Amino acid sequence: MASLAIQAGADYEGLEPEKNLADKSASAFPETRGKIRPFFPQEAGLKEKSYDLVIAADFLQYVPWPTGFAGSLAALLKDGGRLYLEVPNERLLCVRNFIRRALGLYAGRTHPGNINFFSPSSLDRVLAGGGFSAIVSGQLTLIGDPARLEATFNKPPGIIVRTAAAAVAGAGLDLLLQQGSLYRLCAARSGTDAGN
Repeated sequence: MASLAIQAGADYEGLEPEKNLADKSASAFPETRGKIRPFFPQEAGLKEKSYDLVIAADFLQYVPWPTGFAGSLAALLKDGGRLYLEVPNERLLCVRNFIRRALGLYAGRTHPGNINFFSPSSLDRVLAGGGFSAIVSGQLTLIGDPARLEATFNKPPGIIVRTAAAAVAGAGLDLLLQQGSLYRLCAARSGTDAGN
């Protein structure tokens, strides 16, 4: 997403709490070099009311206080600014854990580091508590996205995995089984003091 924003001419500033992931992004997408800093947002010294768009992709599930964190993101937005957010849909966590174990993705039951597990309704409650209203919401396929599969497996998936993934995504089974990522495009509600 960062690389697309930069290629489109956006004045992009990214934060990634995991330095190795910031380095991996710079290696895979050279246009992001120097644009993604290895900081946790609260530690980065970001100026309030300075951003038209804040993107928090695959991040909120790691944050100890997600409602307060959403409020801190609202404070960064200019009037009329927007938040785009993605998190794993964990509504049917038992199905997702079965798939993860079958593919040998994680040693434990869940993704390492996840401390929040969002369903569509729990995500909406967190965002509302942080001062946001969803403008657009939905679910994205993970299985049908070759770049995400490669990132998950840390290598290009083989032909069998790609074929099976295309069949599952083409039939919409991953979304039917709630195995994609939830996304929300949100506006900060005016006059709120949420998250503080």
